[in-house]
Amino acid sequence: MAGDTTTSAAGFLKQKFSNFLGDDQQHASDLWMMIEKQAGTEEAGGLNQNVKWAHAQYAGVGMKGLSEGGDYPTAQPAKAINPTLGLAHWAFAVDFTGHLSAAGSSSDVSWAGDWQRKLGKDLRDRQRSLTARFACHDGTANWGQIVAVSGTTNGYMTITGVPIHFFHPGEVVTIRDSASSGTEQLTNAATGAGKIVEIDYANSRVYLADMTGAAADDYIALSGFYDVTVPNGIKNIIDSAGTIQGIARGTVGNFMYQATEQTTTAALSPSDVDLLRDTVQDIASLRKGKYKSQWVGNRKMRRWATLATAGQSRFVDLDLTMGVAEMKIQDRDGRAGLIEDPYILDGELYVASFGKWVKAYPKKLKGGYPVLNNGSPLWKANAASGSGKADRDILYWACRMNLGCRDFRCQAKRTGITSP
Repeated sequence: MAGDTTTSAAGFLKQKFSNFLGDDQQHASDLWMMIEKQAGTEEAGGLNQNVKWAHAQYAGVGMKGLSEGGDYPTAQPAKAINPTLGLAHWAFAVDFTGHLSAAGSSSDVSWAGDWQRKLGKDLRDRQRSLTARFACHDGTANWGQIVAVSGTTNGYMTITGVPIHFFHPGEVVTIRDSASSGTEQLTNAATGAGKIVEIDYANSRVYLADMTGAAADDYIALSGFYDVTVPNGIKNIIDSAGTIQGIARGTVGNFMYQATEQTTTAALSPSDVDLLRDTVQDIASLRKGKYKSQWVGNRKMRRWATLATAGQSRFVDLDLTMGVAEMKIQDRDGRAGLIEDPYILDGELYVASFGKWVKAYPKKLKGGYPVLNNGSPLWKANAASGSGKADRDILYWACRMNLGCRDFRCQAKRTGITSP
């Protein structure tokens, strides 16, 4: 007879488990952390749940050359416009069976000792990550378009319009046939249509559990966000067209809400930085108020900047180092570091003054809040029978905020840049 093995003795043996929990969840990016630190805060709310303020365009001053004994000039009416920043509302939820609470804790697996607390932290982390992606986008819920589709079950799509980092495993997308008022193209809901199962960063592919029905040129949005109001982002705040904070930039007289926008197809050169900086300074320096510029791009922009500045100085010794970890930009206030954010598209370089930006929140609700049920963040799920409650707890987290800007004249961007 053969001797005992771990298989036959399994009922007698414990299972050793490492007290380590791996985590591949993406978190908030550098740009959002900068905005959180520097942007001002406005309290929103009231009947319309928004912020409204007055912005003077010109004073009521008449001017005239005087002839001998002539009349003084006629005064002109002052002019102001009233931008309005409305709130975006969105929420998150996690649920867990009561049996997880009954499982208690284990000294050998301490990270699972309070599963509810961990899921609550993951929920808040996801909220900050989503807010960071909104902050780097264009104020719409559409996250690019499909370039090509391959396969159905566990098939993948390649996308354009946003960086691949906008998509996170475990999240669910909806795919529509138009930018707004479109119809759902994914057909196999029962097999996980739209759920992201893997990201191939090297080849810019997003894999879905089932993507039957998706086709090239379709639009992508996170499930639950298509055609709803989402926070403004750097792409539409620093822009010269469209409507921002209720002000149509294309309307004559609303020029003060136009940021400087330059489009090119040329290779990056040091003069691009000079042009952006000087254009902003020409406009902003003639107006009241101080501003501090922050330069924003992705890591590819830093590598391109390295190429663009090669040969500007000669080697002074033989202690050579390969690779440039940080790129400095000569600004009017001295050298500033390039803020590198993976949520910024290739070929985009921004000059932002985040001190002029504003985060609007309802009073006491900065950054979101748990939805309480009699003072508890946990809600009992309804029973499947339709009567009574289930042995499941649900945690809801709501976020009500928006990003805006008080002064667009010291913001600029240059897009379409190519590699040197």
